[in-house]
Amino acid sequence: MKIKITSLLLLLLTCFAYSQTTIYLEDFTGQNGKGATGATGGAPTIDLNDVSWSLNVDATNLTATTDWLRIRTISGNEALESRDLDGNGIWLSPIITITEYSNVAFTIDATENAADNQEDNDTVTTQYRIDGGTWTNANTNGILINDYGTVIISQSGLTGNTLEIRILLINDSGNERQRIDNILVTGSSNCTTSSLPFNEGFEGLNFPPDCWTTYRGTNGLGAANDWTSSNLIANSGTNSAFVEYEVTTGGNAQDWLVTPAIDLGSSNSQLRFFARDQFTFDYNTTYTVRISETSATDISSFAILETYNESQLGNDYNEKTIDLSTYNDVVYIAFVMEQNDGDNWFLDDVSIIELQPCTTPENVSNLTANYTNNSIDLQWALSTCYDEILVVGKENNAVTAIPSGDGNSYLGDTNFGNGTEISSNEYILFKGIDNTVNISNITFGSTYHFEVFTRKGTTWSSGTSTSITINYCTVTGDIGFETSITLVDFGDINNSTGQGLGYDDFTSQSTSIMRGSSEDLTVNLNTDGDFTVYSYAWIDWNQDGDFDDINETYDLGNVDNNSNGPTANSPLTITVPNNASLGDTRLRVLSQYYGFIIPINGPCDGSTDGEIEDYTITVLPGITYTYDNGWTPANPNGIVTEANDIIIANGDTEFTNNLNCNSLTINPGAGLTIHNGVSISTINGTTLESSSTSYSSLILDGTITGTIQYQRHINNASGNGTITGSNDLISAPLIGQTFANFRAVNSNILSGTISGNPAFLFGPFDNSSSTYINYTSANDNSTLDAGIGYRTGSTDNGTYIFTGTIETGTVPINLTLGSSSNWNLIGNPYPSYINASTVLTSMISSGIADANSIAIYGYDGSAQNGWTIYNLANSNVNTKIAPGQGFFIEAETAGNFSITPDMRTTGNTDDFIVGRNSNPFEYLKLNLSSGTNNFSTEFYFNANSSLGLDPGYDASIWNSTPPSFALYSHLAENDTGIAIALQSLHSNDVSNTVIPLGVNANQGSELTFSITEFNLPENIDVYLEDIENNTSTLLTQEDYTVTTNADINGIGHFFLRFMDSALNTLESEQDTFDIYVNQLEQMITIKGQFEDKTIFNLYDLQGRLIITTHLTSQNNVTYIDVNKLSSGTYLIHILNKNSKTIKKVLLK
Repeated sequence: MKIKITSLLLLLLTCFAYSQTTIYLEDFTGQNGKGATGATGGAPTIDLNDVSWSLNVDATNLTATTDWLRIRTISGNEALESRDLDGNGIWLSPIITITEYSNVAFTIDATENAADNQEDNDTVTTQYRIDGGTWTNANTNGILINDYGTVIISQSGLTGNTLEIRILLINDSGNERQRIDNILVTGSSNCTTSSLPFNEGFEGLNFPPDCWTTYRGTNGLGAANDWTSSNLIANSGTNSAFVEYEVTTGGNAQDWLVTPAIDLGSSNSQLRFFARDQFTFDYNTTYTVRISETSATDISSFAILETYNESQLGNDYNEKTIDLSTYNDVVYIAFVMEQNDGDNWFLDDVSIIELQPCTTPENVSNLTANYTNNSIDLQWALSTCYDEILVVGKENNAVTAIPSGDGNSYLGDTNFGNGTEISSNEYILFKGIDNTVNISNITFGSTYHFEVFTRKGTTWSSGTSTSITINYCTVTGDIGFETSITLVDFGDINNSTGQGLGYDDFTSQSTSIMRGSSEDLTVNLNTDGDFTVYSYAWIDWNQDGDFDDINETYDLGNVDNNSNGPTANSPLTITVPNNASLGDTRLRVLSQYYGFIIPINGPCDGSTDGEIEDYTITVLPGITYTYDNGWTPANPNGIVTEANDIIIANGDTEFTNNLNCNSLTINPGAGLTIHNGVSISTINGTTLESSSTSYSSLILDGTITGTIQYQRHINNASGNGTITGSNDLISAPLIGQTFANFRAVNSNILSGTISGNPAFLFGPFDNSSSTYINYTSANDNSTLDAGIGYRTGSTDNGTYIFTGTIETGTVPINLTLGSSSNWNLIGNPYPSYINASTVLTSMISSGIADANSIAIYGYDGSAQNGWTIYNLANSNVNTKIAPGQGFFIEAETAGNFSITPDMRTTGNTDDFIVGRNSNPFEYLKLNLSSGTNNFSTEFYFNANSSLGLDPGYDASIWNSTPPSFALYSHLAENDTGIAIALQSLHSNDVSNTVIPLGVNANQGSELTFSITEFNLPENIDVYLEDIENNTSTLLTQEDYTVTTNADINGIGHFFLRFMDSALNTLESEQDTFDIYVNQLEQMITIKGQFEDKTIFNLYDLQGRLIITTHLTSQNNVTYIDVNKLSSGTYLIHILNKNSKTIKKVLLK
């Protein structure tokens, strides 16, 4: 939980807070007795030594020692008090200079000694004058008459050169006492522009400091906590600037802290400040530093200089630097925290310095290395001359490498061993301009050497070095007496010894123990006579190099007067924590003599009369429960603990009971369902795995806690110059991860530069331009949301690691109509397969998809048409879309399309990668090749289709327009001119149908038509008809190859004929011809060989002859232009001496 830091009280009169400076304060501290005191029979005694104010008691009658106008101590507080004045006593301030201030105000505390003591002639009048002018009563409580209790006298809005305040007090009784205290004058400094160097350490009495400004964002949220001053944690001095989180409704709170105007001049300047947050968890707080060249309060005028998340800001003060060299003249710097129930921000030691022109880089200073939480923190102080910092590290030996050049070839990685290997076993750990780096992947027991270089241009500094040894603290014992450890018995360790060396290293002796299991520890001691000796043991369960963590200390108790006796608590049962780190760790045992008080030696304190011994413990995993179409060694329900791992290796299983485990892993192709009401908790998280051919599934209707990651296989990125092949369309199987966090853990995302700017091969599809977006660092705050598709490609054909939460509800996906296309890249939002048929059915029922392309278009990475198309013609209940799979659908109208939880399923199939799917349908896949180019189109036959358009069964080419090399078809009937990638026909049409083929190819191309896949009745023949060359090739027996003598772009040249071999009459001498209507071009095409004197007649339904022409035997194809005819139904009559053919056609 978060514990709030109590803020100092901050009074905000408006949403903007400007600094009010204390100009004058009189609280009478140390002035007891100063003033005027009456005397019997003489003049009053007046003591005004060492005070800055004055009195006028000429109009009073102070005739007794009990009459006064003086400072008195009342209940420990000193104040001005009047008593029995019998006239008008006056207190006067010194002349106060207010020339450099505006909005000057004063306040005065006024009280009386008791209620109901004053009378109507008892008054307190407070007046002021400016520049020696007329005395004027204060506008709040300026005149107090009779009883007034405790009030504040005040006046605001004063300007001028000098201010004087006077207080006139009248009373006439010993019981009537008026008291004045805390006379405070404040004002706003008349701010002038600051010059360099600029420094602010927030150590003044006022906050914000003079001429600084604080305010809230445009939404006004976050009224409870604003920027203030804190003395809890400072980088230097005692105070820092501080803003505390708060919970808001309706958006995020923005808290702004803005500097005064600062004149950078034309210098090369740099902003420096020290900052930290408070909490170790991530609460989605964003910290930005912004700059304006025009205003301190116009939010729209500010540009962001740098953005930090919580991990970048850190839990310890660290210096941040920002280059301001692109700015000159007057600027305002803003520190802005944006959050809702987020983190806190401590800010200290803000400075802007002028970087003097330099050519020789200066080394960093104050380089330190500290080991904490299995990592090494390096920190240093920046110099004033550098372009870049480079940190090089080496294990167990000093760094010898010397960097060179401009550093562009170096890649820093804080995971030791992953950065550029600049020399043998010497790795670059950091490259940048910060002053701190946290290094992970280190080995306990090793010594790490570091060298920090600075670069200016291509010149490098000599380097600053440090080293640190990762080991347990060194201890010593005292063997002046016989006090010693005589036995340590723990598992396989059974070590009986006499007195040793004070400290004895027995780490060569070890025992193994599983997580969650228990073992008894017995320790015997020699007390060296009739004395008492105590013993402790420590075990470093988390292997962080210390024994300071919870449950790492074991109290073994004492032994009295025994030369080899067990401690009082031996044997002590020790249970290995369920989350203990695996591998070798340290057991330390101590003995310590004591007299009366039980010793409290720590593991690093050693022994002043006794011994210390170290041993090795090897922590093994707990029992692993594995499901491989059955559980081994047993079903974990009811028996699994946090020490155990669970692996779903093969098959589908479910959890019906709550359970806690160490980790949960689901292998590729395996599936797990967690039912409603079931809760699963893991210590080391849940991992879902995948391979290039299979994906794991997790269907979550209950709850799961602990980190979750999906290791999703990603295709290689396309090579240079390729059009298809490789790349991948994906979606996030887990949601909520920012792109910054995503790319930080996935260094295998292909990256490079576009127009000189770094970019990543990762981003959504923009249908306003029909292009894929490549994310840059500007997209770091974008989250990977459910149902959104992305184009990407890996550098290693490996996996991307997704982390986040599991989507369990309905996911509405907004489909848009772009100015360039209506195609939308979406994706499977769940970490499980979804059923393709239910997705398609939902598309049809929603009415949102384009009727020509009600299908799922998945990129298959092939060099053919680049797409796998699923529609109702080629999908069934076994057709599944893999977790994290992206795909395209084409919208007919804009709106939401929903993917629902009932679409989820398990599976072990591939994604859309080509050539890996078995197909039970009647179908044929026709391929066109030319050199390295390939393109394919598909035909399916079923009872739900026709020769015309069948929404959900026919699917157009992706993006509707075929590429320059393409193969497709047009509808066999009622053609609309749409290029079809997958055409579905009725099962009966397989025996006698001709389909127009569309081909796009350049002149001189050698084209080969071939059947790559088919599943058709044995009696069906498939012919490729080349009208131009008057050939017909039986493709089920041989390929057809032809060289084009002109560019081909469209239909009319090639046709595909399906025929029952028993009815095949292609070889007869009978005239045969086919008729097609091209609706797009308003053209009727007749192909075939005709007898002489064959006549074509076209009639409307009223029997009127519209067109008549002769068909000649010299032409294999005849085109009839019907562009000028009205839409409607017409009759075609084709007549010769042997036959008459009549066909009805529809013109649209």
